[in-house]
Amino acid sequence: MLGPMRRIRSLELLLMTFVVLSLVPGVAAADVPQLSNYQGLLLDPNGLPLNDNVGVILRIYRDPNSVDPLDLLYDEAHLNVPVIDGVFNIKLGLGDVTSGPFNVTVFAGARSMARY
Repeated sequence: MLGPMRRIRSLELLLMTFVVLSLVPGVAAADVPQLSNYQGLLLDPNGLPLNDNVGVILRIYRDPNSVDPLDLLYDEAHLNVPVIDGVFNIKLGLGDVTSGPFNVTVFAGARSMARY
């Protein structure tokens, strides 16, 4: 027979295990972020950083070596992106979408780490 202190300790351990396990499904079901930061460096033909506003088109393909429209998963355009000392920043997911959804399917699959 367990003493009162051991019973309390056992109940605390059981309660802590229940709390931890109840949090796991919430983490696993978390939504895919709706935006992603993207930063790039633009240089002129002489290798000097640009200082201008430019249009940027971002495309994500199924295969990193493909430009085949059938491999295109997502495409969006950003107009008048400021470039300062060659550096630009945009939020992927906020541009004018021309092809595909920006969701989990873009980043799913065995080669998802190699998306370009």
